[in-house]
Amino acid sequence: MDARIGARRDYERQVLSTFARLAGRGAPGLSDADRDGEHRAQQIFYGALARFRTAVTDAAPLTDLRKDALADLLAGLEDTTPDRRAWDEAIAEARRG
Repeated sequence: MDARIGARRDYERQVLSTFARLAGRGAPGLSDADRDGEHRAQQIFYGALARFRTAVTDAAPLTDLRKDALADLLAGLEDTTPDRRAWDEAIAEARRG
């Protein structure tokens, strides 16, 4: 597709979304495909995270030299892991537009 056509299409979508908001209707939100992608990303991420945590937990008793570092890693994961409920709420909010 020609870049000018794509740019024109994006501009038209933006204009239509603006008028929809002015009319009191929400702009189109997250598509079904994007929502499904978000949920799939959650499955992949939380599954991998669980496997990683298990591996670190299994490795920790085998080392006296790095046991504390592995415990710190697990604690850091606990503090920095995206909250699933917040992620679900973000998806729901994006769906509403």
